[in-house]
Amino acid sequence: MPEVLLHFSIPFSAVFSITGRLRYAFLAGVFGVIPDLDILFEIHRSPTHSIPVLLAVAVPVLVMLSSRNSRFLKASEIGLFGMLSHPILDLFDGYTPILWPLSSYSPWIKFSVEAYLSSTPSLNVDCQVLWQPTIFHPVETIGGVLVTPLGAVISAALMLPPLVMVAIHYYKFLRSLD
Repeated sequence: MPEVLLHFSIPFSAVFSITGRLRYAFLAGVFGVIPDLDILFEIHRSPTHSIPVLLAVAVPVLVMLSSRNSRFLKASEIGLFGMLSHPILDLFDGYTPILWPLSSYSPWIKFSVEAYLSSTPSLNVDCQVLWQPTIFHPVETIGGVLVTPLGAVISAALMLPPLVMVAIHYYKFLRSLD
């Protein structure tokens, strides 16, 4: 699975780039991690990684909130985006039951790109969609990779620009009060 920090930082960055709102970006990041809470039930890549299951839970909430307050509706839509980003990212790291229970098979998009610059430059691109039957196995230990060095660098590159931008705006606002 992509590490937890990437499940946070990718929807965080995407939502901030669209809305410009740090609060919405943070919400998307938090919801991007929620599908991995299945580990607390000693199963990973469970129905919490299925788009039909996530939609079956989220759509009634969205319908209910649409009649109440547009702010809650927008927050719910952003949370849904964060949750849906999770199984999509997992597709590139291993078999994911993204279509369960509509399909009893889990896909894995195995993608690689290698570029070489030498006297004979080359570019190798390989993409395969592999399938295996969906079986929900209990995990033997609760735990997983929270962050790797590369994941930390990628997450910093995704999250620091919005955070610095908000800090600069806040600083300018405080200076304008003088």
